[in-house]
Amino acid sequence: MDSAETIMDWFSLPVRGKSELTTMVTGSVNATSAVLKSGNRAHPKLGDGATSDFRHAYGETAVRHQIHFQPVKRRSTIRTFRASMPLPSKPIMDFAAVVGRQRSLFQSGATRSLEFREAQLTLLQKAVVAHESDLLAALYADLRKSPQEAYSTEIAVVLGEIRHALRHLGSWMKPRARRAPWLAWPSHGMTRPEPRGVALILGPWNYPVQLLLSPLVVSIAAGNCTLLKPSEFAIHTSASISRLIRATYPEEHVAIVEGGRDVAEALLRERFDSIFFTGSTRVGRDVMAAAARHLTPVTLELGGKCPCIVASDAPIDITARRIVWGKFMNAGQTCVAPDFVLVDRRIRANLLQSLQRAIHEFYGADPQKSPDYGRIINRQHLDRLAAYLPSGHIEHGGQQDAADLYLAPTLMTGAPAISPVMQEEIFGPILPVVDFECLDDALALLRDRPTPLALYLFTRDRSTQERVLDTTRSGGVCLNDTITHMLGQELPFGGLGESGLGAYHGRAGFDAFTHHRSVLRRSLAIDPRLRYPPPRISLSRLKRAMRYLMGWLILLLLPWSGHTQSAQDHVAPIRGRDHCNVMATTKKPARSMADTRSRLCTSTSGRGFANERK
Repeated sequence: MDSAETIMDWFSLPVRGKSELTTMVTGSVNATSAVLKSGNRAHPKLGDGATSDFRHAYGETAVRHQIHFQPVKRRSTIRTFRASMPLPSKPIMDFAAVVGRQRSLFQSGATRSLEFREAQLTLLQKAVVAHESDLLAALYADLRKSPQEAYSTEIAVVLGEIRHALRHLGSWMKPRARRAPWLAWPSHGMTRPEPRGVALILGPWNYPVQLLLSPLVVSIAAGNCTLLKPSEFAIHTSASISRLIRATYPEEHVAIVEGGRDVAEALLRERFDSIFFTGSTRVGRDVMAAAARHLTPVTLELGGKCPCIVASDAPIDITARRIVWGKFMNAGQTCVAPDFVLVDRRIRANLLQSLQRAIHEFYGADPQKSPDYGRIINRQHLDRLAAYLPSGHIEHGGQQDAADLYLAPTLMTGAPAISPVMQEEIFGPILPVVDFECLDDALALLRDRPTPLALYLFTRDRSTQERVLDTTRSGGVCLNDTITHMLGQELPFGGLGESGLGAYHGRAGFDAFTHHRSVLRRSLAIDPRLRYPPPRISLSRLKRAMRYLMGWLILLLLPWSGHTQSAQDHVAPIRGRDHCNVMATTKKPARSMADTRSRLCTSTSGRGFANERK
């Protein structure tokens, strides 16, 4: 990699201002101070007062150039520059060097402090706001997303994730106290949240901003260095995000690499400390196999055929609107979109009519002319979807325009269970509707299928809701709505089995990029010799002593157990020979603390040991 290509990784290339940055390579001089200042101003990526922090964090691995440039006035808070040198003709493939520099920065400890993490999250927040118009234009170019849909489903989600992380990061980073084993008394235990190291995030094309930057938020919050790989299918959004990242972060902290499958395969040959992938189940298997070579932990957000069950008591019009909204958003290219509908036979005709009315209400008589209806990502996926159309009877839609990458919102009935449209994840605007005679038939159909990423149920009956929850498996469940269960930061979002591995959003995302390190701190004041060899008591006496000590340990813990009921939950099974069974919990009526102590003392000092001696 030559010096020009190296410098270009530090700055955003497109410029919307009046002047430009002139860069001149004049020798192998440490450019840490030169890069930090622009006409006696602080570095635009880190803000005022960040010079010493930046030098401490990045000085060891900084690019060694002398850079002369002029400050550029910008309308946004994140300034961008144009360099007087050409773009690299092909993506950088020397990923070992990039990963090595990120590992060096991580090992320096610069990314661990709360202040550093908050500063980097704030930078990302400002960068997303500053590049909002660029991102919206790119999303329209790739998927024909309207500004309203693009902002609400992509940019607003990322900004919400950042705000949530900034609000709670301090509490997430605090060590948590844990009870230490009695054999190590006096001591206390805790778990320390620690960053994993260098993380790789592989993004998809269907929500290319949200599903690449939301994992980045929690990776930064966890204290990691991160390498991003956007999908090559959403080419405009990939370029836009690359400009955003390179204008905001040095590649030692957050780097981004564009390219196709060969680039992804080359990245996966490197050793990372965490890999986060969003995409298809087929590619997810390849990612997991590649991660296994280095025993790298992975988080896989995949997909599957998400069923939507409509019971006979569901309100038809509301149900239809919510299904149409969730299914045909982004032209059906959503991993948690309802893939097919299972409806009670008694309301099937009414539901089909309401679904058609909702489609007309949302997108008009000709959805191709609607500014709110998206397009298929490319011709390959359009041809794949068109091949599903002969699988059943088209109740509504089915029109297509290859030149416009358009496929109309389509309702289908009569598709056989063994047809491809009922076996493969559709990932497009085709919705098969299947009726059932009774709920048992629908549940039996779902039990024979791979675990989906989401399951939807529309019914007013609480017993039916509980029955479906008890007899099905899925990554998540949304009752009487679609999609919305994945929008909040307090609900972990993730799959199960073929629909994914692990979860994220909010604290769950922080944990996905964090190692919770167990720590026991013991006093040096007391060192009983009982545990050291040679044994000083017989095995039978050891067993009785262990039971005795465990019983008294519970007595010692009772005053700190929080409330009476929780204490009763722990000591309820302590009777006679079973008073050592601390792990078992049985709900019992609340007793007073005095009664509990009396029972326990009687059990451990009298009848319990008498039975042992017999």
